[in-house]
Amino acid sequence: KVAEQIPAEWLKWRNTEEANKWWARRADNRLPPAEQTDAARKHAADTLFVRTEAVRLRDGRGGRFTFAPANNPYAILLPHINECRTVLSLLQYDAYLATIDRNPNRAVSAALAALAVSRAVGDEPFLVSQLVRIACAVLAAQTAAQVLAWGEPTEGLAELQAELLAEADVPFFRIGMRGER
Repeated sequence: KVAEQIPAEWLKWRNTEEANKWWARRADNRLPPAEQTDAARKHAADTLFVRTEAVRLRDGRGGRFTFAPANNPYAILLPHINECRTVLSLLQYDAYLATIDRNPNRAVSAALAALAVSRAVGDEPFLVSQLVRIACAVLAAQTAAQVLAWGEPTEGLAELQAELLAEADVPFFRIGMRGER
């Protein structure tokens, strides 16, 4: 539901060269230059409602998507996988903006919500689903690391650490291979 509410303008922006400069700052302890931050802020007001809704996902314990079985297992469509990645990008955007705006606690909440989005894939018996879940969990951890590099959160860190450790114990490969079998 969150993915459906994301403004089309933001979706277009996130794939531009301007946005790529914004996203490229992930592994840097320095805040992005003002011109990159100003460019990213152009969509802050338009996405505030949906970003707030997305951060609320942190309170969920994952979810389930439905997909229609097919006679040919290679014909099963998984459109929700791309929606998870889209919502995760929005949560990264929210976390980075929150940290720059000196609200790192909200940024930690966004990182926790990103982890919840990855868990929404659950134990889908497809290797591609598990690979996306792993990628989303890694991006959630990278988002948290960037928040720690740019700010000093005081809340949610123990919960984030516990959730990341729990995610590390999931047998992704076994789940995916059982489905492929």
